[in-house]
Amino acid sequence: TFNGIKGNAVTIPASESSVTLKAIAVNSTTGNCSNVSSATYTYVSIKNDGSKSKPYTVAEVKNMAANKSNMWVQGTIYGTTIDTDINKGIAISSPDFKDWNIVIGNELVHIPIQLPSGDIRNKINLKNHPYLKGKEILIQGNLELYCGSQGVKEPAKYEITYTIPINRYGYATLFLDMPVSMPAGNTAYYCITDGNQANLYPVGTIIPANVGVIIESTPNSTCTLTYTTDINPNEESIRNHNQLKGFVEDTDITTDSEVYYALNAKDDIVGFYIPQTATDRGFTAKANKAYLQITPEQKVAKFIIHHDNDETTIAPTTHTYKDILYDLQGRV
Repeated sequence: TFNGIKGNAVTIPASESSVTLKAIAVNSTTGNCSNVSSATYTYVSIKNDGSKSKPYTVAEVKNMAANKSNMWVQGTIYGTTIDTDINKGIAISSPDFKDWNIVIGNELVHIPIQLPSGDIRNKINLKNHPYLKGKEILIQGNLELYCGSQGVKEPAKYEITYTIPINRYGYATLFLDMPVSMPAGNTAYYCITDGNQANLYPVGTIIPANVGVIIESTPNSTCTLTYTTDINPNEESIRNHNQLKGFVEDTDITTDSEVYYALNAKDDIVGFYIPQTATDRGFTAKANKAYLQITPEQKVAKFIIHHDNDETTIAPTTHTYKDILYDLQGRV
């Protein structure tokens, strides 16, 4: 609400995000009027309270005048400032990243976050972990002026997670460019083929970066993995033997030297099958999915999943699904 002529108020409708005010000055003696002047005001309605369950958005923090302590903020990691003043520019790619701050948001709306020396800086700075760019982060700290903008200082806690859907049979594939830890009650496997069998071996609680895995969890659920800097002690062996490969972006596969199979199910048999979208010219591998990679000499109709040397045939206990096919996102 703004004061108008003679104390009248101008009220902005709550449904609007901006308003343009126009005004003139009138000479009380001569009655002459000035030219019309106008100004547009953009505002953000604060709908969250800064708790972990209702964290502030980037836009809410940027338009917040008051300082607040121990607030949670959520946004996408966008880059870093290149100077102590964010208005002088933002680095959005390596090797220009700094290690003492990150910027979350997007090109138009963003805020800086301080990374003081210590554990948090070591784990989430983009200079050493550029793969974190584009990831969603939930971070707790003090909301105050930083690097020439309202931002976050003295962060105390953070979470970077990745959630995947689990299909009706209790499986999903995954390929990430950051290391993540598995939640309890879920298992990640790497894969080695033997004839037409896809033998699964447990990865452990830490999935290394750039390692394709198949995850087993509760059917028709989701699995949320958490970013970690911990190291899997068996990482080298897993990389040397694992035949699950993946990509961090949608990638057209056209090579004749390798054959890719996607997780699928036919006649209630879960395994790896030639992708339904494959043609003689190849197919498009979806980002963050894992595919079984073999040579043309190893090509068979399908690779059946095996646990502990037993063929795994999985079907829901109360329903029977026949000829169910999964697309490359693991959906029926």
